[in-house]
Amino acid sequence: MASNFDFLSSEPRFHDFARIAVQAERAMAFSPEMAAIYARKALETAVLWVYRHDDALSLPYRPQISALIYDASFQDIIPSELFPLLKYVIRMGNFAVHRTDPVSRGQVVLALKDLFAFLEWVACCYARAYEERRFDESLVPQAGADRLTAAELAKKKAGGSAGGKGRRTFRARCCAFGEGCRALGGEARERGAAPRDGGAAAGGPDRGLP
Repeated sequence: MASNFDFLSSEPRFHDFARIAVQAERAMAFSPEMAAIYARKALETAVLWVYRHDDALSLPYRPQISALIYDASFQDIIPSELFPLLKYVIRMGNFAVHRTDPVSRGQVVLALKDLFAFLEWVACCYARAYEERRFDESLVPQAGADRLTAAELAKKKAGGSAGGKGRRTFRARCCAFGEGCRALGGEARERGAAPRDGGAAAGGPDRGLP
């Protein structure tokens, strides 16, 4: 089954977060909640990868994902349009883990799009070869009759259980990417920052949670 994240497989160094991103998309077939959790995990793995392979960054004492994306040195190297997208992926993953309310397909598809935007930027900056891509929503599986919540899946699982640094040359290429980085697949420029009260950003998709 084709995935929006298959392009990452051409770069062996991206294997860890590429695999999880593909799992996130495929999980939409049976549980949007699990897809949201996997999307957050893929994002965290990718952010950690950037920290470990970029000599402009140093891991903080406690490398939780929120601390990593709020670090000034990290924000210096990413397009400003990416930051609200990263926050949304994290928030959706946390919501799926800690709340019993169901999440909608649309909310998680948006998280997958936001994850794609960040991983597209990672590929642009750090891959040996880069080709611009667009997110294809038709590749996201439709939910089947066996849809499970995150809690149900965790219970089911429990019951069945007994590169180096120095990438500034790539950063220069990413800076040269210019409008493409800012467009982020033709959508991010219109999205704007996710408001603190959880409502929709002006002129952009609704990133509010139930």
